[in-house]
Amino acid sequence: MTLVGLEFKKYIGASAKYDAANTTSVRLKMNINTELDIIERLEEVGNKNGYIKQLIREDIERNKERKE
Repeated sequence: MTLVGLEFKKYIGASAKYDAANTTSVRLKMNINTELDIIERLEEVGNKNGYIKQLIREDIERNKERKE
């Protein structure tokens, strides 16, 4: 299915409205001289977004265990 013309504009508008209400973005700036290991690892994974979220969730769980 392809969106064209007015349908495409409606889709973009609805998508932008949803994103504004329900999402946030995070940008990472990395130094290729001092953080190359991190950059290379991120290049290896297919889903960078999912990989980073997984690492953060695992860290949250580890910290919960420490507090208990």
